[in-house]
Amino acid sequence: MGKGDAKSFTGKLFRKSYGKYRYRRKKRKTHKKIPATLISALKPYISANINKAEHKYEVNCNDENSLTGALLDNIEVMDWQCCDGWKWKINSKRLKSIKEEPFIGADGIISINIEQNGRVDNKSILFQAKRKENIKEKEIMEQIEKMKKGLPNGNMIIVYAENGYYAQTGNDYGKNNMISLTDFLFDVFLACKQGVWGKTYDDVKKYCDLMYKMDIYAKKVK
Repeated sequence: MGKGDAKSFTGKLFRKSYGKYRYRRKKRKTHKKIPATLISALKPYISANINKAEHKYEVNCNDENSLTGALLDNIEVMDWQCCDGWKWKINSKRLKSIKEEPFIGADGIISINIEQNGRVDNKSILFQAKRKENIKEKEIMEQIEKMKKGLPNGNMIIVYAENGYYAQTGNDYGKNNMISLTDFLFDVFLACKQGVWGKTYDDVKKYCDLMYKMDIYAKKVK
């Protein structure tokens, strides 16, 4: 099998295995937006805890993984919190450096889970995080394209800087000024301008596993 045949075969495999799965997931009904009362409850918590992570910048600034770990540790809420008839929690997952990140371009995924009357929905966003001093334009643009393919309309770039943490969607990167990570999570992610309903880390893992297998197959048939 030639190189062109291999690409054609792996493309068909991807559409067959992942394309149908995405379509099936899209049919599930979800909340169209996060209620204002819930956002009001989330705002002080997220704002205070991102601020805590920013204050640990000097301690962790020599290692991006440590910065990301401190950020996620501070914003995660593993147990359900109650608010005006709703429940909410926030979880996150770091992606594996060999079998996941190279194929989807993200360091991790952040999810907000909401529940009312026994119905649970979640909204997720992929992120790639960089220290301001470590940004390489070619590398980050490649990572953005991978995130956009893996989770369209559900990705962001986080930049760690001494004066605060900033964020921007992959589509806007390099076009507009970044805003604070706190403002991004409220005005973009929770406001449903970016992020995907009904997707979890399990969906990302399924996608990455398939891309990993396709990559191995393509290398074998060269």
